[in-house]
Amino acid sequence: MLSKNEVWSLIGKMESEFIERTISTTNTDKFGEAICAFSNDLSNRKEVGYLFLGVSDKQGELSGLKVTDETSHAQFSHTRGCLLASSM
Repeated sequence: MLSKNEVWSLIGKMESEFIERTISTTNTDKFGEAICAFSNDLSNRKEVGYLFLGVSDKQGELSGLKVTDETSHAQFSHTRGCLLASSM
């Protein structure tokens, strides 16, 4: 698990092949693309990727997203090794 300082450090970095930020909580296409890119690991980093919801992808600023039970649950379900977007 990441510490608060590690999370803030990652949020402050530019988006990359292992960091994706979005203010959307419903753009499952963007979520899926990011997760697939992390899974493909084209640069062979063998490290995890981070998808930050509620963070501006341009400046890395927090959008004010309120975390509720609904937003804290995974937006994806795992089925036969594939990630499928849940119906919204």
